Amino acid sequence: MAGGVALNCVANSKIVNEGLFNKIWIQPAAGDAGGAIGAAYACFYIWGRQERRQLKNPDAMHGAYLGPEYDDKDILKVINKYGAVYTHFETFDD
Repeated sequence: MAGGVALNCVANSKIVNEGLFNKIWIQPAAGDAGGAIGAAYACFYIWGRQERRQLKNPDAMHGAYLGPEYDDKDILKVINKYGAVYTHFETFDD
């Protein structure tokens, strides 16, 4: 599954809870990028008449890239630059 619709957490949890699939992987390219990947695969397998094979490790990406990581020093620098009001928590549980 791909695209912004496939990243709908509420719908995905219902699909998982219904047990419709033994395995399902939702690739993280939301929007047009997901549609382009699907169209490319459709051409390759349908038009190109290629055999579809199962991968041993279906998540070759090892999870989606979530962006850069910032430490407290970097975050405070931006907060101070713009004079933002904030509350700092030492731990996630706080």
